[in-house]
Amino acid sequence: MQNNKTFYNILIGSVVALAIIVGTYTALKYIGNNRNINEAVNTPEQSVNEFYGSWINYEGNPMVDKIYRNNPLITAGLTQQIDSILASFDKSGYDPVLCAQDKPQNFSLGVVTVDGNNASVVLTENFGGSEKNIIVSLKKDTNWQIDNIICEEGEVGEGDLNQSISPAVQNLVSEYIKNNISELSPEEAVLGGKFYVTNIKFQSPTTAIVDYEDGHIVLTARAEFTIPKAGSVEITDFEVMPPAPPVGQSGGNGLCIDKCGDGICDEMVCMGEGCPCAETPESCPKDCR
Repeated sequence: MQNNKTFYNILIGSVVALAIIVGTYTALKYIGNNRNINEAVNTPEQSVNEFYGSWINYEGNPMVDKIYRNNPLITAGLTQQIDSILASFDKSGYDPVLCAQDKPQNFSLGVVTVDGNNASVVLTENFGGSEKNIIVSLKKDTNWQIDNIICEEGEVGEGDLNQSISPAVQNLVSEYIKNNISELSPEEAVLGGKFYVTNIKFQSPTTAIVDYEDGHIVLTARAEFTIPKAGSVEITDFEVMPPAPPVGQSGGNGLCIDKCGDGICDEMVCMGEGCPCAETPESCPKDCR
């Protein structure tokens, strides 16, 4: 009898030990998988690479099977956008993720621009005999998520103040201007200084106001740009603007617009009709603190 009890005790102990080992292994594997998932989306490039890799390598039809829904690599806004595009097709259309009707053989990532919690990645699709560039826009919450896909080359078209400009294009243009401000500026830096950009404000899909200085002089210029193809920027005009007149005085072809109280201190502004009036801590203390 004593031997039987000893046997059962050993058996029960072995089962409990095995259960602990299995449970520990499962927990460690789960933690490891989660760590891999978190590490996989730690950069914009990794998010784009993982999402597009799974999309292109999917054996079925990713649009019909709607594998983009509830995908943690894209935002809810992009999910709704894809749904809307697919719903607008009658009988045939294109893949709004690939911006093409056919799947490419492979893809590669090019220029990556990061500005705070916004980023853009130029993705090149290889179709064998041809290539197509698209811009993938991302934003970061906990991880980097794709929130916009810019398909068409030259998507930024005629200037329209009512149109919005995507974060991806803003990042692309801003980075280009910052990296080339010395070459773009018609004025030369003085006293051995070097120009650097302090602020860029987009006024339309093709224009931006650029504040820059060299530590000695402060300038403001109006930049006109185009996106001739995805991933590239062309500055068609870069003109330094003269200082704006004080509030209420004539500026260019008419009176400037008093925007005091809008929460933005317009210290450097344009000179044309309809431009905001220049503000200072004395003239507009509520905006310029």
